[in-house]
Formats: sequence, C-alpha cells, structure tokens
Amino acid sequence: MKKFLGFWLLTIIFISCIDDEHYSPVAPKEKDLVTPELSARMASSSIAFTGLLEVYPCLQNTSTYYGNYRSGRQVVINGTYIISDGEVKPEMGLPVILPIGTYNILYWGKVQSSEPTYNNVAASDAPLSIGSNLSQQYIGLWKPSLDTLYYPIYDYVYAVNPVEIGNERLSASLQRKVAGVKIILTNKDGKPFDDDIIKDVTVHIGGISEKMNFYTAEPVNPTKTVGINLSLSSDKMQYSNATAMLLPSSDSPLLQIFITLKNGAVKIFKQNLSKAFIANEKLTLSLSLNEIFSEESSSGGFDVDQWDENHETIDLPPIN
Repeated sequence: MKKFLGFWLLTIIFISCIDDEHYSPVAPKEKDLVTPELSARMASSSIAFTGLLEVYPCLQNTSTYYGNYRSGRQVVINGTYIISDGEVKPEMGLPVILPIGTYNILYWGKVQSSEPTYNNVAASDAPLSIGSNLSQQYIGLWKPSLDTLYYPIYDYVYAVNPVEIGNERLSASLQRKVAGVKIILTNKDGKPFDDDIIKDVTVHIGGISEKMNFYTAEPVNPTKTVGINLSLSSDKMQYSNATAMLLPSSDSPLLQIFITLKNGAVKIFKQNLSKAFIANEKLTLSLSLNEIFSEESSSGGFDVDQWDENHETIDLPPIN
C-alpha cells in the first residue's frame, strides 16, 4: 500500500507543476469556487473504496470536459484523491475546485486490493483538453511499440452522475469495468515441478477488448492478446499468477500456454474457453499437467478441473 500511495503521490506532484500555458484566461471570483467533500464505495458491495480516484468534471448534461481550478484559474488537471477504506487522505491528492453550479462528474478509479494482484500492468491514457468531448476518447491496453502482446490492465472502476456543486458532495458508487483471471498449473500426479527442466511458463489470452470509451466505459474491438507470466511457487508444486485484470473479451476467447524448456524446446497448448471474460467477474482457472515434462518428452496434456465460479469441466487436448 505504501508503494502504491508513494507512486501516485509523485504523479500528483508532477501534475500540479504543469505550467501556465494550460490555464484558461477566464476566471470566476475566488468566493464562487467550491471544494466539495467526496465519498466513494464499490457498487457491488458495501466495501469502501481503497485506491486512486480521479474526477473529471463535465458541463451539465454533456460529456464535454470542463477541467478544474487552481489559483483561481481553469486548468487541465482533474481532481485526484488518495482514498483508504473510504477515507480521503487530505494531505495527498488534488481536490476538485469548481464554480457553483451543476456538472456531470465522471469518475475513474484504480483499486488497491488487499489481495495480491499482478504487478506488471499498464494502460493507455485518454488525452484531455478543456472543451473536448470525453465520449470520443478512450483508455485501454498498452504494449511496447514492437511487441504483439499487451499488458494486463489496472483494476479500473467507474461512475458518472450529476452533482450540484455548492449544495451536494461528490459521491460515487463505483462499478468495476475489468475482469480478473488467476491461472494455477499443477502436476496431475501431485509431484513438484523440476525447475532444472522448465525455464518459464507464459499464458496468452486472446479476444480481449483493446480499449474502453472514456465516458461510457463500453469496451470495443475485442481482438487483442494479453500476456501473463506464471511464477513457480517456493515449494515447486505449482505455477500461478496473482490475479491479473483484463478488459472484457469476445465469446470463447483463446487460451494459449507456452512452456519453455531449458533445452530451448517450447510446448504449446491452445484451447478456446467456453465463457467470455465479463466485467466484475473473476475466474480462477485450474490446469493439471498429465505428465512431468522431461527434455525427451514429445507431448503432454492438460486437464481443467473446473471454473471456480462456473463449475465447468473442460477436457483439453494434448500439447503440440
């Protein structure tokens, strides 16, 4: 949690130092500017939100970005809050400061989970300018320019609702807009893996949406592939990943598992899953390996025990 807060505090300090070329020359009187209180909870439960919450004011009944105020001037800096168990950390963040009036308020949050989550994540941001139409902007997956695999994404939550600044507090019932996946690979005979034979295990999941509409959070273009690295447990009994976040997928997304041996050989398994990845659903996929790999083995196979949530059983073909 301390690393999370520290990273976003540095980001907030950087944003707050943006120079005056982003300022609007028109400014209301200081007495007409209001800093509303804020509260945020997860929509699917009574759990208070913990993480980074960004607030994007828009003109009333529109998706037109209004911006925020600093030193009495309109700026392209969204309100940013560090929140722990629903409590805003007043010494951190950049509050919303707006003239009195009614606005459409867009919220995007990044959840800091109490459970382990996949660390190697990234996202592409929406460009902002005062007066821009946020319904024509997107946030989504990111990959290095020469790569074909995308990174898992942040644990994004979202809300949008009207607020009368001056009479109402900022309040959001946040909806998770990503799916979670945890993959566990074990030997069917219950024996440990031999890390003198296996170099690494990676998983590719296809049919993942490329991005989400910044204003509506609707996913689009489910054609991308996300890569997830599995790690060997200390007792060598399983390869797994902490829960990784994905954007929603197309129907029957393709799962590929690549097991690279230390002799350079690569064992590949491919299977279309029977269920799409859906926002706010977490899937634990348990795979059992039919045989312990050796450098001489020509093939192997996986059996899927079941989906944690769906209780499905899938028989998988042998590895090529």
